[in-house]
Amino acid sequence: MYPPNKSYIDRFIENPRIIELVSTEKIQTTTLDDFCHSEGINEIDFMQVDTQGGELKVLEGAKDILKSVLFLKVEVEFTSMYENQPLFADIDLYMRKSGFTFLDFETLYRDYRRRSSIISQQHPGQLIWTDAFYFQDLIQKSSDEESFNNTPEKLLKLACIADILNFYDVAMETLEWLTWKYGDNPKYNFANNIAEVLSQFPDVVKQEVGALPAMERIKGYLDSKYFLNHPVVKEDELYSNLKLRKFNLIIFPDWSQPEETVGLELQKVIKSLVTHPDRAKMTLLIDNSNISAEDADLILSSVAMNLLMESELEVDEGPEIVLVGELSQIQWSALIPQLQGRIKLDNENKEAIAKAKVQEFFSI
Repeated sequence: MYPPNKSYIDRFIENPRIIELVSTEKIQTTTLDDFCHSEGINEIDFMQVDTQGGELKVLEGAKDILKSVLFLKVEVEFTSMYENQPLFADIDLYMRKSGFTFLDFETLYRDYRRRSSIISQQHPGQLIWTDAFYFQDLIQKSSDEESFNNTPEKLLKLACIADILNFYDVAMETLEWLTWKYGDNPKYNFANNIAEVLSQFPDVVKQEVGALPAMERIKGYLDSKYFLNHPVVKEDELYSNLKLRKFNLIIFPDWSQPEETVGLELQKVIKSLVTHPDRAKMTLLIDNSNISAEDADLILSSVAMNLLMESELEVDEGPEIVLVGELSQIQWSALIPQLQGRIKLDNENKEAIAKAKVQEFFSI
């Protein structure tokens, strides 16, 4: 659409290698608006434009269909690689006038001047091009324009696209707003989803879920049977309740196996820890989510008796051994960063491992 600006790009090192005019050709063009009209296309959720300098003309020919676009990725140049081409400032002005909000750049590409042998560490070459992201800020538009047609379907689409493109803050803000406005409809209630995502970040989880800023307006939509009755475990409570030490290990026995089989596996693990030189600094956590604490204690008592009967075994101060019990996903998220590893067993409770999301966790 625009011929290369040869006299300019020849001053650089990289661009002359990838931009070369080989031939010219006349073609028939149309606009996106005309094409969409002829094909019966009324909405486009996401658009990516990359036409080597012709992006502004494409966007100008999409004036009507752009009104439906939620997210847009467009290549922009900061310097004239092509003759008379529009630059980022021109595209940015047009996008903002069209109701879009600039979000971010992707990878920034630079080039270096051919007749220079040095490159600054502070300014490593001239900024040449990148991809720019824009989106329709539906929340702001709803606040500014009373007549704005902001449907929950659009908000959900916007959140999904933002998540795919790794704009997680936009996705979460949109889902929170969607839940706040339309949460009475189960289809648009994402309170539990937001709470579960937040629980994956130990730095965020420092207080009860319902008190987090992202949950303040929508905590009434939380599933009280799950989240409100399982507050996030704070670090001090975690150490106290589970008796965590410097080295914390976990096992997931398959309690459905015969008692003798389970006992032998537990005995092997506990013996290896009891005889370890750092045993006083260790805690062994034992998942018992599919067996009562009473039944698990009986098996552990039998294991302890067998170990004490071994004449060569002398224990002064051994490791802490704690039954984990039934933990919520939020509580698992707070516990996992405190673990140093999972001891693999021949017979494991794979369902409990999957629920705790420690399949890929460091195993020994």
